[in-house]
Amino acid sequence: MLHHQGARRAAAIAAITALTLAGCAKVPPGAPATPALVTPTSTPTATEPSITPSPSATDASPTATPPTGPTPSGSPTATGTTTPLPAGWVTGKPVEDRRIPPGQGHASGPNTTDKVVLTFDDCPKTLDDMKSTVTAIEALGVRVVLFPLGNCIAKGTFDVDFARQHGMFVYSHSVNHPQLTKISDAAILKQLKPPAVQGTWLRPPYGAANAHVASVVASAGMKIWLWDFDTEDWRGKPQDQLVSEVVQYSEPGDTVLMHMQWHGFNADAVAKMKQGLAARGIELCGLNGPATATGPFNC
Repeated sequence: MLHHQGARRAAAIAAITALTLAGCAKVPPGAPATPALVTPTSTPTATEPSITPSPSATDASPTATPPTGPTPSGSPTATGTTTPLPAGWVTGKPVEDRRIPPGQGHASGPNTTDKVVLTFDDCPKTLDDMKSTVTAIEALGVRVVLFPLGNCIAKGTFDVDFARQHGMFVYSHSVNHPQLTKISDAAILKQLKPPAVQGTWLRPPYGAANAHVASVVASAGMKIWLWDFDTEDWRGKPQDQLVSEVVQYSEPGDTVLMHMQWHGFNADAVAKMKQGLAARGIELCGLNGPATATGPFNC
C-alpha cells in the first residue's frame, strides 16, 4: 500500500513540474515587453526595433537591432497555418499578428482611398541612396510616405525638400526614436521640434501612443499615423520575401510599414510590389498633385 501511494505521489509531482516548465517556456526569460499601440481609433499589433538613427555610408548592412525571443517556424499564411520557408527567408510573427484585427477599420491616418500606401521610417543609408530611390519611385508613378528621424536630417542623410519636390509626402518620426508613452509631455514636444520634420502627421516610434500622447501631439498641430500591416523588414528579410508579403497580404486602403535602411526601399522592390498588387486588382498610391508639409494627403 505504501509503495502504491509513493508511486502516485511521485507521478503527481512529475506532472506538476511538467506543467510548470511548459508554462515558463511560453514566456522566455529576458523576452522584451511589446508596448501597447493605442490610438483614438484602432490599434495595430506591431512593434519596431531599437535602431541606430543614422547608419554610416560605409556600413555593409543596416544597424537595426530586432527584439530577442523565439520566432515561429515556417512561413505564416492567411489562415494561420505554416509552410516551409524558401531558402534565405526569415521567420517572424504570424501575418495575423502583424495586421489590425478584421472589422476594426484602418489605423488612424489620412488615406481614405482603396489604394495601398507604402511608408518607410527611420533613415536611409546615405543621401545619395535616398535621392536615387525617390527619383526612381517617382518615375514609377508611385507616391510613398517617408517618416525620417530628425537626427538623420541633421546629419545630412535625408533631404525633406528634395523628397517633397519629387512627389513624396514626408512627415515626422521624432528626433531620435524614443518611446513617447514613457517620456514627459515636455520631452514629447521637444521630439516634435526641428530637426524633426515639420508637417501634419507623426509616426510615433515603435507605434507607442495612447490618448494622452495623441493629445500632446495634437497641441503641437500634428496627428498620429500608424499602419495596417507591418512587414517586419527589420528582421533582415530579403527583398523577394518583402515583395511577396506585401503583394499577398496587403488589402485595399492599407498603410504598409517598412524602413528606409532595409530591403524594400528601392525602385526594383516597389516596382514588383506595384505589379504584384495590380494582378490582384489593387493599386499603389499614385502621384496626384503636390506633396506639401500641411496640404491634404492624396493619391
